Amino acid sequence: MNFINAFTKQVERFFQENWWVTIIYIGMLILIYVDHAGDFIPVSLVSSLHFIGDILIMMMFTAYDQKNYRSAGYLQIISLLIFLSVKVYTGVAQKGWYYILADPIYILAAVKSYYLPVKGIDLKFINFASMTVLSAILLISFRIFGAEQIHIAPQQWIQTLGIHIFAIALCTTPESKLQYVLSVLGLTAMIVGSAFDVIYAWRDGDVKGLSISYMLLPLTVLIYRLKNLRQSFVKAS
Repeated sequence: MNFINAFTKQVERFFQENWWVTIIYIGMLILIYVDHAGDFIPVSLVSSLHFIGDILIMMMFTAYDQKNYRSAGYLQIISLLIFLSVKVYTGVAQKGWYYILADPIYILAAVKSYYLPVKGIDLKFINFASMTVLSAILLISFRIFGAEQIHIAPQQWIQTLGIHIFAIALCTTPESKLQYVLSVLGLTAMIVGSAFDVIYAWRDGDVKGLSISYMLLPLTVLIYRLKNLRQSFVKAS
C-alpha cells in the first residue's frame, strides 16, 4: 500500500510539473491510432513501461534522500529490469538494438551511485575517462560487428550518442560542472535524434515507442536542467 501511495504521488507530481507532456503524448497516440493502427498497442505499451521505469527512478532518488537504502535498491533493480525488457523487445521486434548499447555504463553508474551513499565507498575507477573509453569500445564494436545486420540511420546515431553521453555524465562527480554540461549535451542529442527518428519512422510506418519516450521524457529533464543551470554552476563552483 505504501508503494502504491508513493507511486501515485510521484505520478501526480510529475504531471503537475509537466502537464504539457500529457497533452503531447495523448495527441501522438491518437495520431498513431488513426494513421498507424498496427503500431498503437506496442508503442503505447513500450512508452508507458518506460515512463513507469522513470517514475521508479524518481522514487529511488527520494528513497536515497530519506536514507531508505533498501527501498532505493529494490526500486533501482526493478527500474533497470523494466528498461532492459523494453529495449530487448525493441531490439527483437524493430531491430533497435542500439538502445541497449549504453546499458553497461548505466549499470556501472547505478553501482557507483549505490556504493557512495550506502557504503561510503567512492568507486573512482568509474569515471569520465574510463566510461568514455568503454563507450567508444561499445560503439566501435557495434559499428564493426553489427552494421551489416542492423542499419542505423544518422538520426539514430545522434540519439545513441546522446544516450551514451548522458550515461557517462551519471558516472562523473555529482553536481559538478562536467556532469551538468555532459547531461545537457546528452539530453539535447537524445531529444533531437529521437524527434527526427519519430518523424522518419512516421513516414515509413515503423514508429518506435522508445523514440517517443526518449523525445518527451528527457525533454522534461532538459528543461529542468536549463532552468537551474546558473544556480547549478554556482553550486558546482
